[in-house]
Amino acid sequence: MEHLNQYGGIANNYSGYNTSVFIKDQRLDYTYRYTNEMVLIDLSCNSLTGHIPRQISLLKGLRSLNLSGNKLTGKIPDNIGALRRLESLDLSYNDLAGEIPSSLSDLTFFSSLNMSYNNLSGRIPSGQQLQTLNNLYMYIGNPGLCGPPLSTNCSTNRTNEIVYGEHYDTSHDTAYLYLSISAGFVVGLWAVLLAQGATATTVVLLFFLVFQAQSASSFDRANATTPAIGGSCVPNEQKALISFKNSFLDPSGRLSSWRGEDCCRWKGVRCDSTTGHVIELDLRNTFITSNGDWCGGLNEGDGHRLTLQIDEMSPSIVELQHLRYLDLSNNDFKGTSLPSFIGSLGNLRYLNISIACFGGTIPSQIGNLSNLHYLDIGSSIYESVSDLSWLIGLPLLRYLDMSEVDLSSVRNWVYAVNKLPALQVLVLSECQLNSTVSTLPNSNLTHLEVLDLSDNWFYSPLQHNWFWDLTTLKALYLSGCDWFGSIPHALGNMTALEVIDLSSNYHNYPSNNYLEGSIPSTLKNLCNLQELDLYGINIDAPISELMERLPKCSWNKLRKMDLHNANLTGELPIWIGNLTSLGYLDLSQNMIGGSIPGGVGKLTSLNYLDLSQNMLVGHLPIGMGYLTSLTILDLSENRLVSHLPVGIGSLTGLTRLDLSQNMLVGHLPVGMGNLTGLTFLDLSWNRLIGNMPVGIGALRNLTVLDFRQNRLTGVLSEQHFANLKRLEFLDLSGNSLKLYFKEGWIPPFRLMEGYFTSCHLGPQFPTWIRWVTDRANQPTLDISDTGINDDLPSWFWTFLSNVYRLDLSMNQLRGSLPEKLPANLTIPNLKVLRLHYNQISGTIPACFCQLSGLVEINLSHNRLTGEIPQCSMDTFGWSFSVIDMSSNNLSGKFPSFLRNAGSLYFLDLSYNKLSGNMPTWIAERMPILEVLILRSNMFCGNLSMNFDENDQLHFLDIAHNNISGTIPSSLGNLTAMKYSRGDSNYTGASISMSIKNQELNFTFQSTNYIVLIDLSYNSLTGHIPREISEVKGLQSLNLSGNQLNGKIPDNIGALRRLESLDLSYNELVGEIPSSLSDLTFLSSLNMSYINLSGRIPSGQQLQTLNNLYMYIGNPGLCGPPLPTNCSTNQTNQIIHAEHDDASHDTTYLYLSTSAGFAVGLWAVFCTFLFKKAWRIAYFRLNDQIYDKIYVQMAISKAALIRKF
Repeated sequence: MEHLNQYGGIANNYSGYNTSVFIKDQRLDYTYRYTNEMVLIDLSCNSLTGHIPRQISLLKGLRSLNLSGNKLTGKIPDNIGALRRLESLDLSYNDLAGEIPSSLSDLTFFSSLNMSYNNLSGRIPSGQQLQTLNNLYMYIGNPGLCGPPLSTNCSTNRTNEIVYGEHYDTSHDTAYLYLSISAGFVVGLWAVLLAQGATATTVVLLFFLVFQAQSASSFDRANATTPAIGGSCVPNEQKALISFKNSFLDPSGRLSSWRGEDCCRWKGVRCDSTTGHVIELDLRNTFITSNGDWCGGLNEGDGHRLTLQIDEMSPSIVELQHLRYLDLSNNDFKGTSLPSFIGSLGNLRYLNISIACFGGTIPSQIGNLSNLHYLDIGSSIYESVSDLSWLIGLPLLRYLDMSEVDLSSVRNWVYAVNKLPALQVLVLSECQLNSTVSTLPNSNLTHLEVLDLSDNWFYSPLQHNWFWDLTTLKALYLSGCDWFGSIPHALGNMTALEVIDLSSNYHNYPSNNYLEGSIPSTLKNLCNLQELDLYGINIDAPISELMERLPKCSWNKLRKMDLHNANLTGELPIWIGNLTSLGYLDLSQNMIGGSIPGGVGKLTSLNYLDLSQNMLVGHLPIGMGYLTSLTILDLSENRLVSHLPVGIGSLTGLTRLDLSQNMLVGHLPVGMGNLTGLTFLDLSWNRLIGNMPVGIGALRNLTVLDFRQNRLTGVLSEQHFANLKRLEFLDLSGNSLKLYFKEGWIPPFRLMEGYFTSCHLGPQFPTWIRWVTDRANQPTLDISDTGINDDLPSWFWTFLSNVYRLDLSMNQLRGSLPEKLPANLTIPNLKVLRLHYNQISGTIPACFCQLSGLVEINLSHNRLTGEIPQCSMDTFGWSFSVIDMSSNNLSGKFPSFLRNAGSLYFLDLSYNKLSGNMPTWIAERMPILEVLILRSNMFCGNLSMNFDENDQLHFLDIAHNNISGTIPSSLGNLTAMKYSRGDSNYTGASISMSIKNQELNFTFQSTNYIVLIDLSYNSLTGHIPREISEVKGLQSLNLSGNQLNGKIPDNIGALRRLESLDLSYNELVGEIPSSLSDLTFLSSLNMSYINLSGRIPSGQQLQTLNNLYMYIGNPGLCGPPLPTNCSTNQTNQIIHAEHDDASHDTTYLYLSTSAGFAVGLWAVFCTFLFKKAWRIAYFRLNDQIYDKIYVQMAISKAALIRKF
């Protein structure tokens, strides 16, 4: 490893699966690619002996060193400070002695240290970086250590008292035992002999003989029990361990070393160096993370955990009566009860059974462990605990962690923990605690330094609580407890406090009570304050006012300040640069305005800065280039108007840079190529212009690159991506970039998400696209509107097998979809396919039915013909959520595979030539359908769907078909139309609809906010059902162009949210209901050509619709906006003179004809009756006419006879 002398990392060319690394007491997962930047040695949890070699200091590039859990002896090398890049050092659980080297204070990158459970002594070194690691647990188990952060002073007497008074080494115990017995025996024998008158010579001789025998006996016993001299461990304890092992399943072989006679050499077992008794059993599973509830479920470390295969933990462990340390954490005891015999291990000092999936209740016998110093029983699946009285039996307990144990039934839990006088750390987070007390008389918690009550359910004022009197507290965690009221002034009395966490107390139930107000002025007394977390508190004050209340005496100590989402206003103070030790600052999600003060440039210790989601304006200060310790910088979602400073290239420690959603202008600085540590770069939604510098290609660690929605131009070539081997997310959409790569170029990265919308990739279909994704990552690829003008390639289906979501819309793709899938090819991962707005022709191939996992398909606005495949497979269609095949020339019947589409919520088949009866099973088989658009087809039959079975449908458009019958009254049962709409989850192209006499286009998302029924231009008959008034969320109703009759329902005014109503071209009669004037949202109305009559209702909203054409074709209507007045005479004149009703016309025709006939007959009859001459002349004329006709007919008949 000599190369580590000079380099912090080495180049490599391997990539692949994940690898797990245990660093800084956490299990981290990395891909092989990321381990390139890791320089690590981990030899932990083995059986290594001897000294730590001094030569290890030559590995100057080393970042993590873990030698814990071995049997190393001797001193820590004094030159260990030469490992200047070291970030994590773990030497815990060894037999190291001596002092901690002072050179350790030279490690300026240090962020994790663990020296616990050795035999170290002396003063803990001081140093700026070591002071930031202010955690006493990293030194626990070293009774000889003194000095900060331990509470032990470094006076000689105190040190000796701890070393010799509390923590005896077992070897010292044995030596003292033999020495005491020998001394007592000698003194007793001397006294007896002298009393008997023996000579001095005789006494000396006898004493010598006894001493020799005693020494030989001691030597024999030591040889028989000490493994180091070749013996084995105590036999009965070895058998007990074997029995304990056999009760577990061990799939990863963690206990594979448990063989042979010497159990002291087994992994996880530690024996007393003198007696051979087992004193430590460490079986913790270090391969599993400690966050998340994994008991009974799958977890990434399942293969490494020990799993109990019997009904209870093996009682053989009781044989280990000398056991002082027991750790079974992060294993699986299958919900079995924690056995009561655990309480018989009376010598235990340390017990950790956290996250071990124990069930049942916690046995009270734990209270028998009177020597216990450390107890962690949290995060398992215990039943609710109702009694903590057993705690009184643990007078020496210093550390207690019962996190995630249900203590909701415990009464007076505060008084129970008050019986632990030695307690230093109390962790009761997520225990469902719901009660507290205001005061604690006779408090015994005089040594308590850490109190964690986070994430409980107190829902009470924070001001009056028992813990405000605990002036020894150094860390106070009260986050997420539903406290309300103001922050008490008593906080200022806790002068030892270093950590304050009051975050996340902002729940709004059962009323709008929350923790609010600024920090009290008494906080100025907290001169040791290092961390302040007030996230989510409604401070509602200027940021400058809050910061002025920070204790000035701690300005040089404050390391962390989290005030995000705290309702802060105002501007950042200039003097913020005085907080010289600040390493973490989060002020995001507030309303802080003004510019970023130049004083920020003085925060040279800052490694985390988040000012996102505020209202900051102005330029980025030049001084930000001095923040060379920064690893995370987030200024997104502000109003910064600035060029990117050239000095940004000096922030070489950055791993995350987010300046998105501002108004940054200008070019990308060339120096960005120096930020080689970046893994995340987001400059999206700005106004950046110009070319993308080639230096971007040097960011070899980059996994996320987002430049969307800028004004970048120019050409991107292979050089821009040559070293981006780790890139997983790339978004260049919304720019005018041209991607030009040589023929046959294969990208060095494999994307999980790639977005290229509006970039220029054409005109040919880019061949490199087929290599840009990897099936294992389930990638999303958007190359819509990229100028591709080409046929679909022959490898299209093969390409589809490698993507999860694909968007090729808004190009000019031609040709037809391939008819068959290549042999042995399946496409199980494809979920979303968008090909809309292209020129694809031909039919939808039968292999469409093989896309069994498809969730969304959009083929709209193409030139497809033929039938939609019916797909006879029983299960095909179950996965669909969105189907859009509108605006093609598709024919045939309604697709039958939609019977299986129980998850479908969007269906658009409009503007095709589909025919056949409208299916009656739509509502039944698609119960969560939200949008149904079938307009402009040739569907027929009745609208007989049972709408009672669909409570999600809010958009129904079947206009311009041949649907007949009546409008079903069950439309009034559409639950989703009874309320205004919220959010939904479908996205995609636009859809067309007719609203307010206009053809409008909406995106899929927009339809979520529209509640519409359009049944226009069909052949519907009958009345408009009164039940239509029940869908009170309806915004648009169009029933025009049908044959509806009867009256308009008088309760139509109940549709208070109605904006558009079209009932034109029907056969409705009667008056317009007066309730229509109640529709205050109405902005479009069409009642033309219906035969309505009477006065047009008046109303404030109706008067704004001053358009007489919406009432045209209704001769019986009068009143504004029509010019016709509503007087009776005028009305009758109009009715009888111009526009008679059809029924009235018929009556008048019969009546007039009868009257005319009677009058005419009567006139002729009277004339002949009274005028004889006229009567004679009339009958004579009839005779002459008769004779003339007769003669003419006879002549004609004779002529015909002669002719034939």
